[in-house]
Amino acid sequence: QGFYQINLEKVKKFYRPRLQRTLELLDERLSFTSYARPEGGFFVGVTLPDGNDMETLIPKAKAAGLAISDGRGFYLDRALGERFLRIPFCGLKPEELEAAFDLLVPLIQK
Repeated sequence: QGFYQINLEKVKKFYRPRLQRTLELLDERLSFTSYARPEGGFFVGVTLPDGNDMETLIPKAKAAGLAISDGRGFYLDRALGERFLRIPFCGLKPEELEAAFDLLVPLIQK
């Protein structure tokens, strides 16, 4: 009925500032990590430097008040996801993303 394109544009307008702020925060605060620069979607996948692993990071994040997904769950071979961090930007406003990065960044080893 012609609603798809209209709704798609609304969704893109809604999520674009969240993606943009996430990429800015990654560039500013986690530039020592590796990540693709998506043009859309709902998350940014980040590979953390050697010395980081999900088994250590998850409890540290929880203690800091931050819930993160186990990156190993996104790989068939769980060992390949040991340093994979999925940053979902879709559920947070730009200012909430900043607060999340404030909690996250000190937990990641360079």
